Amino acid sequence: MNVNTPPSPLAKLIDRVSRSRTGAARKSAFLFAGLLLLTDHSWSKTGFLDIFLTTFGLILVGVGTLGRVWASMYISGYKDKDLVTEGAYSIVRNPLYVFSFIGAVGVGCATGSLVWIAFLIVGFLIYYPLTMVDEEQRLADKYGQKFSDYVHRTPRFIPDFSLYHESETYLVDTRTYRYAFFDAVWFVWVYALIQLIEKLHECGILPTLFRIP
Repeated sequence: MNVNTPPSPLAKLIDRVSRSRTGAARKSAFLFAGLLLLTDHSWSKTGFLDIFLTTFGLILVGVGTLGRVWASMYISGYKDKDLVTEGAYSIVRNPLYVFSFIGAVGVGCATGSLVWIAFLIVGFLIYYPLTMVDEEQRLADKYGQKFSDYVHRTPRFIPDFSLYHESETYLVDTRTYRYAFFDAVWFVWVYALIQLIEKLHECGILPTLFRIP
């Protein structure tokens, strides 16, 4: 007789966080945008730190965007059909989250505020590891030993480029990939929006109620 073991409190928490991911991300994005309209950083607009953060942020946003586009190609049409282990998925198990993290740090740098950078990093580290654990548990249940072997040789979050391999040709679902492409480039749009907001603050069109480091 099969006995169904009730899920542990941790498993329930992981499942709840994973299911609420999209809604929470949207709410956080709106909150982030709203606070940006009222705040500005306290550094000089022409100082080294501001120039460095703006430039470095653009580089990270570019890497995050292109990385998500690259990783999305390998799961377009395969996400719920097969275990993808080629290309971006050959060097790390969660490339979309890796590049999302890079892009998020880039967005934080675009604000010119160390507080915002820290906030985005901490928010990511609190929220997304639970999501990764939940998704990997689903893959383990679905693919069994095949996924266990993949986990054994491939790191979860820090890429190992020595493991890289890819096929000469790869069949992609173009409709799915088109959606993934537009989903990835939002980092660029957010970066541009932050720069616009900063200029509006400089011109006095938007009020600056708070200045943060």
